[in-house]
Amino acid sequence: MSATEALRPFSATTKAEPQFTLFDPVLTNDVINFQVGAPSRDLLPHHFTRRAVEAAMTGPHAQDFLQYGPELGPDVFLEELAAWLTKAYGRVVQNLFTDPSTIVFLEDPTYFLALKIVQDYIPASNVVYVPTDDDGIRVDVLEQQLMQKMGDGSTSSKTDGNRFPFLLYLVPTFNNPKGVTLTAERRATLAELAYRYNMLYVYGCGKAQEREKRNVFSFDPTPSSGRIISNCSFSKLYGPGIRLGWIEAGQGIIQRIRGSGLAASGGGVNHFSAGWMHFAIRLGFLEQQVDHLRTVYTRRLKKMLDTLERELPPAVRISLPRAWGGFFVWLVLPPHVDTETLRQVAIEKEKVAFGPGKWFSGSKGASNCIRLSFAFYDEDVIGDGVERLGRVLRGCVE
Repeated sequence: MSATEALRPFSATTKAEPQFTLFDPVLTNDVINFQVGAPSRDLLPHHFTRRAVEAAMTGPHAQDFLQYGPELGPDVFLEELAAWLTKAYGRVVQNLFTDPSTIVFLEDPTYFLALKIVQDYIPASNVVYVPTDDDGIRVDVLEQQLMQKMGDGSTSSKTDGNRFPFLLYLVPTFNNPKGVTLTAERRATLAELAYRYNMLYVYGCGKAQEREKRNVFSFDPTPSSGRIISNCSFSKLYGPGIRLGWIEAGQGIIQRIRGSGLAASGGGVNHFSAGWMHFAIRLGFLEQQVDHLRTVYTRRLKKMLDTLERELPPAVRISLPRAWGGFFVWLVLPPHVDTETLRQVAIEKEKVAFGPGKWFSGSKGASNCIRLSFAFYDEDVIGDGVERLGRVLRGCVE
């Protein structure tokens, strides 16, 4: 079973009710599924959205938000977003910037859907997995791998037009699945490597708990040309269903995106949502939502960690047990335990599910690890689920 298949119903019976969300099968089942990395229903701000859409649809540009939009998004949205980001933080890439010879580097383990996308479209021989530790991606190993690819003739450091010979993707803050945050020293080193080896460095961001004084893009020494792309979304800041995000990058990269066929054919990719999100930011709804999420997620993470510390057997380790952010907690079991097999045991015996580490590893490592999401359930259900998981783990390793 794959990570995406795990979001399907556990039972083969046909649902009597129509399905409105990806996670409806989980909600109709008695299994507590810690694989689900999404906000719970009560955290989705329908009241803010209704008021923001009303503001957009009763204003002078109501019809304009239903038209094809500007290539980079509506100016009013970009201005409000820039102001909000300045206050908050103080501070479709692949086919535009790569070609069939590009070598793609992924941190290992990594976000399972990024892993699937890369494996679907990039030849296996062109994908390199870089190990991580408690400080994030191992930049020393990455540099060795870059030097090896240069030395064996796999590629060169020359750019063919706007195409890059190397591309790195990672999540530097509260990463998925381990929850680790890349140190400032490693962020600076990655920026240096991006220029030394002509590597495009793409990273994902946009979590409610991120409060960095310097985001990764700020380490780019030459943003006018640029080697770093900050690829962010409102999925975890507001709600996954709006399918809206933003890119922060140097002018050379932004102009390449503006001039792409994708932008020319239809303008901004989600013009309507950008229109009403502009009002959500202006009216303070986004700020209120982010503050609320920080409060709730802090409580849920504390409940999960406190219960884990009480229920886990000594042989199971919590990776970075006080990393207060993101969506996930990473558990490390003894090396002989296969957590993909253990998952089926947990579902059958205790009605609790999780993400086996193997699902997040391109090198098929982390087979003795578990990813738990604390975002989807309230504290009572989290406590119950972790107690169930504790019984499974004690029966497995003691």
